[in-house]
Order: sequence, then C-alpha cells, then structure tokens
Amino acid sequence: MLGLKYMENGREGKTQSRIKEEAKRSEAQPNTTQPNPTPPSFICSVGCEIALRQFHRHFEVMASKRILKELKDLQKDPPTSCSAGPVAEDMFHWQATIMGPTDSPYSGGVFLVTIHFPPDYPFKPPKVAFKTKVFHPNINSNGSICLDILKEQWSPALTISKALVDTLSLIPL
Repeated sequence: MLGLKYMENGREGKTQSRIKEEAKRSEAQPNTTQPNPTPPSFICSVGCEIALRQFHRHFEVMASKRILKELKDLQKDPPTSCSAGPVAEDMFHWQATIMGPTDSPYSGGVFLVTIHFPPDYPFKPPKVAFKTKVFHPNINSNGSICLDILKEQWSPALTISKALVDTLSLIPL
C-alpha cells in the first residue's frame, strides 16, 4: 500500500514511503528535542476504501473460482437424486432439485431448493432453503433448513454437493 495518501491531524499527510525515508534520516541524526509523547494519528482516507474494495473483490474472485470448480465437479459426478446449477449467469445464486427418497412420505416428490453463496464462500456457508413447500420437522415455514453443516458446523472443506447429500438424507425423517 505504499504511495497511498493518509490524513495527519486533519491535513493531507505524507506517503508511507516518505515517512520511512524521514524515519531513517532521523535515526542517523542525534535527537536534540524531547520526544513527542503521543505519536501523530494517521486516519485512513480514500486509500483505505479502495484497499478494502480490492480486498473484498479478491474474496469474490476466490469464491467464484471455488463455486465454478464445485459446479464442474457436480456436473461430472452428481449426487444421487440431486442436481444443481446457477440461475441465469449468476454464479452466486443457484437452484437445486432434490427428488423425494423412495420408501418415504416424500417419494415421487420434486423439491426445488435455492442456494445463495456469500461473497466470502467457502469461509462462510451457503444459504440453502426449500422453495417447494415441505412439511418436515427440520424445515421451517420459510424453507430454511435446520442442518448444522449449513450453520455453525460449516467448514471450507465442505462442498455444496455434501450439503445437498446431507439435506437429502434429512428428508426421510
């Protein structure tokens, strides 16, 4: 972040590289004045906002790559009774289809599920919810699924395929 402007006590300050140069020069010269007990406070200005946007953009790019890899893996080796993919061209919004398991009250059912990936996926879990009305003790009236791996037990090692398989295994209850 060298070269970004900072604010020093309300005025435009020096760049980081210039501050470092002055610090080296002052180390070489004997200090004849009393040290300032409170160092000047540097308040981040526009440069920090740009850096923060770049940081978030970096996470989104990482998430996009991971989501694309998972999509390819799903297409190559889909889980039994499940399919999923992006809605239109939005890689962060998918729709999945889960077929009701045989030998269960849900046999023959086709259940639509929405999947929303956060910008910091896979570090945060995807939001997975049923669009199709399902009467099930682990699925609320809004379609939200009570499944630990979609909440506090999520790990970046998990995938959307694993989440779909676990959701499918939840249904026969």
